[in-house]
Amino acid sequence: MPALEGFSSHEFAMGISDPTRVSSSAGLNDAEVLKDVRARFDDKTARIGADVNKNTSEYVYAMIGDLDTRSMALVAADTSGTFSDEEKNLAVMATQWQDHFRAGGYVGSPELHNTYIGMGLSAVRPEDRAEVMRVYDGEAAKDTSVRSQLGRASARVTLGEEQSKSVFGDISASTNPDDKMLSLLVEAMTKAKETDPQITSKLHGINTADDLKKAEWFKPYVERFNQLLDEQAANSVKAA
Repeated sequence: MPALEGFSSHEFAMGISDPTRVSSSAGLNDAEVLKDVRARFDDKTARIGADVNKNTSEYVYAMIGDLDTRSMALVAADTSGTFSDEEKNLAVMATQWQDHFRAGGYVGSPELHNTYIGMGLSAVRPEDRAEVMRVYDGEAAKDTSVRSQLGRASARVTLGEEQSKSVFGDISASTNPDDKMLSLLVEAMTKAKETDPQITSKLHGINTADDLKKAEWFKPYVERFNQLLDEQAANSVKAA
């Protein structure tokens, strides 16, 4: 995961196998984290210059490579106006890429794809990797946002049906609305992957239900998606 020359993606890489790792946000409250990242972004933007191609993985890694998971999450969720939509999307994208790497996928330049050796969880024993993925998935399941559930679905699609069942279990017969929603996302993404093999690394910018409904690859599933949203809402009312 190379960044632009002179920049490091070390913390991004370390966060793949250890999402709880604390570095850039250590000892800071939420407001202080945002102030810290703002200063980092301003410094990097000045160093990189205006002529850089922002549509490259090297640029993304340069901008977020020294941030821990908490810092990225706070930037992605910021509503104070401290960060532009473009900057928030960098954090969202990076979080999704980490999910993709945890499942053994690749995000980077096409020139290096064929020489890629799995990092993070794909470099450890399969049984250890599976256990960490299960723990991470369990934590991600507590966040019902579209962004979080897309990350969970992406991991399953990257693994493939059989390996996904082995790692996460089979929820195909579940009547739980949240499981049914996850199954729908997996189904839609699996279908999209038939024509776009890199679909699981192209989810940046999809943060809300409305964003997802506008995605071309998801349009055939919007009606079922809306029905499941209603089921989830009804289930939440019952639980309350």
